Amino acid sequence: MVEEVDGAGERAEGPGQGQRLVVIYHGYSSGRASIDGICEVVEKAYPGAIIHAPSMPYANVFCRVGAAQIVADQIAEISALYDTHGFDEIVIIGHSMGAVIGRRVFIEASDLERGWPSHASDTVLSRVEPPLADLKPCVWAKKVSRLVLVAGMSRGWSIDGAKSGVQELLWRLGATYGHLMPGRKPTIFDIRKGAPFIVQTRLRWLQFLESALPKPKVMQLLGTVDDMVSPDDSVDYADANSGDHFRLIEVPASGHASIAVVGEDAKASAGENEIRRKRAEILHAVLTDHTEVLDNRRIERGYLNDELPPPRDERVKDLLFIIHGIRDRGYWTKKIAARVKRQVAAEAQKSLQKMEALSRAAAGPSAETDVAAAREACEVASEGRSVVTRTPSYGYFPILPFVLPWYRRQKVEWLMDQYVEARTSYPAADFHYMGHSNGTYLCARALQDYPASSFRRIMFAGSVVRTDYDWKRLVDGGRVEKILNLRATFDWVVALFPNGLRWFRNFFDLGGAGHTGFITQLDDDVLYQLDERGVSKFVRGAHSAGKRESLWDEICDFIVIGKGPAANDQDFVEGQPWYSRLLGWGAPVFLLLIAAVVFSIGGFLLYTLGVDFVTWLSGGSGDAKLSLWQLWLAQGGLIHMLCLLIFLGILRFMSLRF
Repeated sequence: MVEEVDGAGERAEGPGQGQRLVVIYHGYSSGRASIDGICEVVEKAYPGAIIHAPSMPYANVFCRVGAAQIVADQIAEISALYDTHGFDEIVIIGHSMGAVIGRRVFIEASDLERGWPSHASDTVLSRVEPPLADLKPCVWAKKVSRLVLVAGMSRGWSIDGAKSGVQELLWRLGATYGHLMPGRKPTIFDIRKGAPFIVQTRLRWLQFLESALPKPKVMQLLGTVDDMVSPDDSVDYADANSGDHFRLIEVPASGHASIAVVGEDAKASAGENEIRRKRAEILHAVLTDHTEVLDNRRIERGYLNDELPPPRDERVKDLLFIIHGIRDRGYWTKKIAARVKRQVAAEAQKSLQKMEALSRAAAGPSAETDVAAAREACEVASEGRSVVTRTPSYGYFPILPFVLPWYRRQKVEWLMDQYVEARTSYPAADFHYMGHSNGTYLCARALQDYPASSFRRIMFAGSVVRTDYDWKRLVDGGRVEKILNLRATFDWVVALFPNGLRWFRNFFDLGGAGHTGFITQLDDDVLYQLDERGVSKFVRGAHSAGKRESLWDEICDFIVIGKGPAANDQDFVEGQPWYSRLLGWGAPVFLLLIAAVVFSIGGFLLYTLGVDFVTWLSGGSGDAKLSLWQLWLAQGGLIHMLCLLIFLGILRFMSLRF
């Protein structure tokens, strides 16, 4: 028989003491009863085992407990069970969201480095979320023999995965409700594609795969008719490169929820029971390594996706993200990427020439070896394979959505999904970043929300990041090495809008670093803002000045070799004009005036329209020969309605175009 323990970790009634623990986590909003069938299969596969199948907080649709906190609580519960019973083997099974929780529980319980060792100081930054930062390695993690992920949301869920218009509408309404909720967002937001928890889980998994720790078997079960999560989101890219310990198993006639419905039911039809028996057979084979069944159901990762990320390549040592800003299609990013590759090739050629000169002065086998290595590096660089560039676009992003925090966070999540994909393919590469406008915000917010992320050299132009951003902590912690922040002489976009929101920093995490600069105290060779002996230099021009073509070579020098711009040509000028400084100083007042004017016009139109309606409903001037419609028209109601519609149309056009 199988002995079960409840969610509190206390031993339930049952004979004997098992030497195997099976931890089972149910999916979002489904509750403990949804995995009863899985528990029955476990009983048959592992006689005498103890099952820990708690009712998770996210059984409640509106649960707001952080996913990281849930993981910490589960580690504590399993540790208590292990201290009481002791186990020779542990198996973790999770369905849907429970698969994400189960994998993270194992990762954080293992002896995986939790800090980020710094090369700059004694400061050590945590790679994990605060609830997990103080956890200690658990002895029982070494006893975990396999992870069984049943329809797991390994890359998270997204609204784009909705199967119908009605489902998409419901998901969007739910997402809007969650965004507008004060305080902490619902737990399900932590499992959204690109969200901090899901990205952190994937990055920690990559870190685990790179470690020397023993690897458990990972068995991913994917339904053939899963209508909730796409195959791309179910299977992590990291597992495509993770070796023999990972298997992807296809389960026939199974959807996202039904894949967990196993075992016969007297109320079900004969056909349904046959499908349930097949699911139970596959799950039993997964738990017992039944080779014949698994080989027949195994599918390769590439069979599900024709556009997998590039294969793992440890030869790539540098990767550069170039991300555009708002009101921009980002075509220029690809041109700068080409210039960077050309600069890398030129530097490799210089190194080869230097090495050849040294070898002539000191002939010998070692010199010949060094020259051969330099020649190979030069050839790789000339082919554009020495440094990899990423220039993805999130599309045209106008000002109004940019002001709304949840829209900005969605772009951050988009970036970090790209980040994990790149880290999967190029594990040995140093990541660098160049961003303009909103692209600067994405980087700064990512470093703030995703502790496992890092960028070695960062270049900002037209930055909309707050001036008090804590670069020193990131530099001291070894996650950032150098920052270049180019400011324009008259960047009215930054000076007026993000800089103007500085009075409302409790509501907007934006600022005017592209106008006034960062105030963080760092050495000039770490934070380049072209300040020297009390004199500040700025790029001549407006919001796009920092990415103009005449600066590309200096930008490349910074990204490739960490050299700051000399700022001694016609592109640079000392100081900003008085009107630029005035706009930046009075920006909050100017924004309030603009908002007051807009609301006044809209309020006036609503008021006059309301007066017309009141007059209409009350019978107008008392002329009984006129209908109510005629009375409303006589009061000018139609004209006022048209004016209001035109006003709203202009606002919508400006908000979506500018």
